[in-house]
Amino acid sequence: MATANELRQILKEDAAGNNLYDHLTETLMRICLDRPGNAYDAFELISANIKANPLNPDPQSGQPVPPSAAEVSKKKSVDTMYCYAKRAEQITQLRAFCIQSFYLILLQQ
Repeated sequence: MATANELRQILKEDAAGNNLYDHLTETLMRICLDRPGNAYDAFELISANIKANPLNPDPQSGQPVPPSAAEVSKKKSVDTMYCYAKRAEQITQLRAFCIQSFYLILLQQ
């Protein structure tokens, strides 16, 4: 079985420094990220798009993007719903405890 370095040598770089291995990797990454419904049919278009706009390997360009106001608002509403659900669960548990306690009191009389 060939190693990744051996495969890269087989798929040698062209004059611009590009090689088929890296191009296929970037194309497959784009397909995995975008998940197009017709990846097989769109492969050539995606490949051409990668050639025109290659992924930027610069680590500085990969910095996290701060969340938008809509994303922050959505998170707050999800957190609020979780708090309500947790509170409802606690109330249900408290009711069950009260009912069990009531039955124990009745059984003792």
